[in-house]
Amino acid sequence: MCRVTGSVDLVTAPVLADKLIEAVHNGQPHLVIDLSAIAVLDSIGLQAVFEALDRYDIEGHLAVVADPRSTAISRPDLSSLSEIVDIHHDLASALRACARASISHGGRHRATATT
Repeated sequence: MCRVTGSVDLVTAPVLADKLIEAVHNGQPHLVIDLSAIAVLDSIGLQAVFEALDRYDIEGHLAVVADPRSTAISRPDLSSLSEIVDIHHDLASALRACARASISHGGRHRATATT
């Protein structure tokens, strides 16, 4: 799990991407990015993070925690983000989704959940 605080923008995106890639390379099958405590979320910065992750094979499940009441993330950004990753409104839900997810080999952010 990676809890992000502060801001995600073009300046901080490479640092965040490096931390996430490090977690993937340390053998973590699934990854939860907790954005619920961020102050500023720049959609271009977040896009840069996911583009960096796309260069690596993520075989597990990628879940993002985002507070829908937060003013840091706009509704359009939340909607577009939900097209590529699973969005959860709390950490417990994201962790449960990862626990139920299988490992895919397509390098996609969303793994097929098993029942």
